[in-house]
Amino acid sequence: VVALAVFAVKEYNAKKGKHLAFKELLKAESQLVSGTLYTLDLVATEDGKRSQYKAKVWVEPWETRLDMTAFDYVAEDYFLSRDEARGSQFDA
Repeated sequence: VVALAVFAVKEYNAKKGKHLAFKELLKAESQLVSGTLYTLDLVATEDGKRSQYKAKVWVEPWETRLDMTAFDYVAEDYFLSRDEARGSQFDA
């Protein structure tokens, strides 16, 4: 499933001319209806800023087909950014 999240980020970059880098998959859900629709909550960075996104990827394995049907910004990844900043504050 992580590979689907990486695929979604690459597709988004190609379609929008962005430079997001996949960081982690937070949650994945699937719905089976003549193929599988995956809803993926993920974290990606751009210019060092971590943000959360929700992507939807449609998979038809018998057709060897993947389609990204949605890729939406959710929010700045405030908690991860804050924790990283706090951690670096104590580095000696």
